[in-house]
Amino acid sequence: MTLQYSDLLRILQVMDVGVICDESQGRIRCYGPLCASLSDILEACDPTESKPALDDACEIATPGSLSVFFEKALSLKEGLHAAFASEALAPVDGETAEAVLDAVLNGSGQGSVVLHGRRRVRLLRVARPAGGLILLIRPERTTADTNEAKLNLFRTTLEMLSDAVTVVDKDLNIVLWNQNLLSFLNFPPSLVAPGGTLIDLFWYNARRGEYGEGDPEEQVRHRTALARQWKSHAFQRVRPDGRVLEIRGNPIPGGGFVTTYTDITARARAESELRAAKDRVEQALEDLRATQNSLLQAEKMASLGGLVAGVAHEINTPVGIGLTSASTLAVVTEEIRRLYQNDDMSQEEFENYLDMASEAARLMMVNMNRAAELIRSFKQVAVDQTSAERREFELGSYIHEVLLSLKPALKKTPHAVLVECPQALIVDSYPGALSQIITNFVMNALLHAFQGTEVGCLTISVKRMDDDQINLNFTDNGKGIPSEYLSKIFDPFFTTRRSAGGSGLGLHVVYNLVTITLQGKISVESCEGWGTRFSLSFPRVAASMIKDVGGERE
Repeated sequence: MTLQYSDLLRILQVMDVGVICDESQGRIRCYGPLCASLSDILEACDPTESKPALDDACEIATPGSLSVFFEKALSLKEGLHAAFASEALAPVDGETAEAVLDAVLNGSGQGSVVLHGRRRVRLLRVARPAGGLILLIRPERTTADTNEAKLNLFRTTLEMLSDAVTVVDKDLNIVLWNQNLLSFLNFPPSLVAPGGTLIDLFWYNARRGEYGEGDPEEQVRHRTALARQWKSHAFQRVRPDGRVLEIRGNPIPGGGFVTTYTDITARARAESELRAAKDRVEQALEDLRATQNSLLQAEKMASLGGLVAGVAHEINTPVGIGLTSASTLAVVTEEIRRLYQNDDMSQEEFENYLDMASEAARLMMVNMNRAAELIRSFKQVAVDQTSAERREFELGSYIHEVLLSLKPALKKTPHAVLVECPQALIVDSYPGALSQIITNFVMNALLHAFQGTEVGCLTISVKRMDDDQINLNFTDNGKGIPSEYLSKIFDPFFTTRRSAGGSGLGLHVVYNLVTITLQGKISVESCEGWGTRFSLSFPRVAASMIKDVGGERE
């Protein structure tokens, strides 16, 4: 690409340097503000040539072809002699014009410092292509110039920040600030004019109510005292217009502060909405847990209700037989009494009465004992399921009691239940939890395992392990559980038979009872077409602290 001559001039005019070059045909050109006073002297070397206008379309070669561009350049030596002679350039530090000129033309050293008017400038030879010369005139930077340049750079940097910034010195004078300070806090420019202080900002804010209600003088005094402690601080302020600012102050070594003001209105609003959403989610979760606990309790009560209904039905038969036997005995006894009183009873009638009375008594005893056993079993299981009381019990006998309470449901099916448990295995734990577990296992198997199976078998096997753990396996030879369901069966409300009355809570209750109440572990293995085995392990002697399924308790 090419650069137009006019473009080059415009660039050089805004640079604080000067460039002198000798062009082809002996023309000497000066570019840049520092060469303005040298132009006439250097032009005197070739008075017949005139400067081209700024819009002349003279193409400047790219850096790779500078040697071609200056191929026919002439020396600037005479022009520089004229510049020194007219004192446009003046040697410093005792050097002569000849020495300076020789150093420049020969390119020795880092350039020669001369006076250009009242400014110290440095003459540097940039290139000397084909007998010509490109000469750079650069201002000699003083410490003050350097500090001012750094300060200007810092001011520019502050203006590029998205935050508002103030810098105060040890006397709380405002030494630097950016325009965002005025827009963020609605300050008038006069407030931060030279001579403004941080205390002026405090007074302005206090009088317009920025610090809330209170005595403005006390508010200013309090903030001034805090500022003079020179401690780092960070806080948020909500402005009257609703804007939220995060204000951070950091002390400067030797005294002073840099304070930043970040507009976090959008972030604060998002955080507020996030907190509100979090509160809503936590409340929803709490409601869900309460609902789940209620459903779990309802499931337990429903199981107990089914037990009551089944036992009531079972008790009805022996009680009915006993009642029939008693009423028959009463009628026959009354007839024998009448015959006896009328002295009309034969020996055969009396012997028949004795046989009938004996049979009636036998039937009543058998059926009343059966009813009593059902009532005792129901009472113990019902109390255990509702109270979650810890006590010692013989595990094998208790499993049989639980199965006896489930007899109404089991006798409607052709399926058998086998129990394998060591004799006299005493457990100190929570029988109610164990009763609920066995009940749910049995009812779950009857509902899910034996669809399409004519005769099935349920097996409960118990072993006492060496580490005083109880291992209980519940196995059925039903249809098994599909592999994709195995990881979900303990989840609440998961069921494949909802239309058939499944709640999806039975095995979830089992999981909670095993892991929380019995303080044990549970796992499941299944193969489609071969059945399912649930394996439980729990301490023979439970710890004293338990958590109930519906909540925590001691």
